Amino acid sequence: MGKKIKSIWLKEYPQAETLNDEVKGLLIAAFIVSFILFVFRPFGLHNYKGSMLWIALCFGGITFAVGLILNLIFIAYYKFLGKRRTYRFGNWIVESIILIIAIALANLLFMRWGLDQRWSLEAYFMMLLNTFLIGIFPLAFFGLINQNKSQKKNENSAKDLNTGIASIDINKPSISSIFAIESMQNYIHIYRKTHGGFEKEIERSTLSSALEKYSTEGLIRCHRSFLVNPNMIKSVSGNAQGLKLTLVHEECPIIPVSRSYISKVKENVMHVPAA
Repeated sequence: MGKKIKSIWLKEYPQAETLNDEVKGLLIAAFIVSFILFVFRPFGLHNYKGSMLWIALCFGGITFAVGLILNLIFIAYYKFLGKRRTYRFGNWIVESIILIIAIALANLLFMRWGLDQRWSLEAYFMMLLNTFLIGIFPLAFFGLINQNKSQKKNENSAKDLNTGIASIDINKPSISSIFAIESMQNYIHIYRKTHGGFEKEIERSTLSSALEKYSTEGLIRCHRSFLVNPNMIKSVSGNAQGLKLTLVHEECPIIPVSRSYISKVKENVMHVPAA
């Protein structure tokens, strides 16, 4: 039982790739909150004499604003550490709990100064409970649907790509000696094939500049931090977060593929226009 829970906790979870994706998700969450409050009027809101639409929109706006601020904090935190924000189901649960606690506090502040309600520790815990009850079920429901949907979709894409890779002769001499290029802040790591086998070079450059500089190497962009040589791909795997590329040399890192670049990778691997 413990191992099963641990495997679920560590399972990859799809994350928004851009701030625009984060904003879209938060807008959906804000709409759900506003809809529930306006239609069902739980926790005594049916006794409120003012505009229920205004109240519902205010609470939805608080959900959006707090969620956006927390996401910006998380982005800044990982950028400060120089790490990528790797998402697991456990990370999503923890961040969701932090989000609910922060929204509950913001809701209470709104009730205190916007609606002239009393302030107390008991009132906060009641607001926390109410926020949890309203938020946890949509979060869990849509979270699991999103995870399973992404998992299935990316596994199917991986099967298609592995079919295309099977037709590539990896022993055939390549015009390019580069396996992949990885961006690390103000530097790039170039994973290159040499007569001795393999080496990693470091240059001070951006990924966009590298793509232009090595334009004759056949590299394509597959992620905001990676360029990859399609002819050096050994296999593809898919999980809830996206696709992962394993290259022909074991010392190369596993290369992630962003959703927005899947069609580009498929087109270059299978040598036909992607569907």
